[in-house]
Amino acid sequence: MSEALLSRYSLSPGSEQTGALWLHFDASNAATREQLEAFRPELPTQVISALLAEDTRPRFTRFDTGFLLNLRGVNLNQNAEPEDMVSIRIWCDGTHVISARLRKLLAVDDMRKAFDEGDGPVSAIDLVISLVHRLSQRMEPTIEALHSNLESMETAGFSSNLDSKPEDGLSRRTTLLARRASMMQRYMIPQKAALEKLETDPHKFMNASQLTSLHEGLNRLILFTESLAEIRERSSLLRGEIDYQVANIMNRHTHLLTVVAAVFLPMGFLTGLMGINVGGMPWVEDAMGFWYVTGGIGMISLLLLVLFWLKRWF
Repeated sequence: MSEALLSRYSLSPGSEQTGALWLHFDASNAATREQLEAFRPELPTQVISALLAEDTRPRFTRFDTGFLLNLRGVNLNQNAEPEDMVSIRIWCDGTHVISARLRKLLAVDDMRKAFDEGDGPVSAIDLVISLVHRLSQRMEPTIEALHSNLESMETAGFSSNLDSKPEDGLSRRTTLLARRASMMQRYMIPQKAALEKLETDPHKFMNASQLTSLHEGLNRLILFTESLAEIRERSSLLRGEIDYQVANIMNRHTHLLTVVAAVFLPMGFLTGLMGINVGGMPWVEDAMGFWYVTGGIGMISLLLLVLFWLKRWF
């Protein structure tokens, strides 16, 4: 087996003679195109190009001899972000399945392990449907983790009161969570549409049982898509609540500073007025003059505080 061809499995006993195979390629290898062209000369050129494309989005394309299905799975590779979803390109003609990937996808490794243990699918369409299910199985823990993170952030965000700031970094974490959900939803929505097209345009080699299994996989994907939409909406609500709390805290602080400034305003006016160097200033020669002014300022300040309290300004 060359580096370009990552794995080769028979889909049923004796299929090595009949040619019913699953071939899984490394699309980044320069030898892959040559091997694809040599293995199946009748493989449409546009299919080979699609299998080797650097950037793909989930889609379903019908051909006279089969179909092309591009799917995405969560990126569970080391030091990778799950929302940076990995693509797998699948060609199925009813007998053969040819798949290609640029980066490692654990859902495909699960399938290869099943074949190694003698528990792999026995037909081409069963293999495609099994890949759909395994991609979903790998997605589920990631989406559950997003839900769990959101619930913990909601507890921290909505339990805060107006006398304390929300948890440090909570706003940024909420934004990051919404971004992760958005990036996954970017691929999940067209992936749902691709599987819907496959379901509504079944080939002659897809029986009722296989259609039912595909429909179950599609329903699961729809649930994931709805969950991501819910996460984005709840994240937006939480971000709004955090912004509301921060704004109210700032308003309370600003209001308090305004009240303090209002109390000290007449004090500044009177002390400035009494400090001018012109004749006629009262109590200049009176030893109690300072205390008269101080007492007057104190009375004015007290009256202002009482007035503000009666008007519920603080």
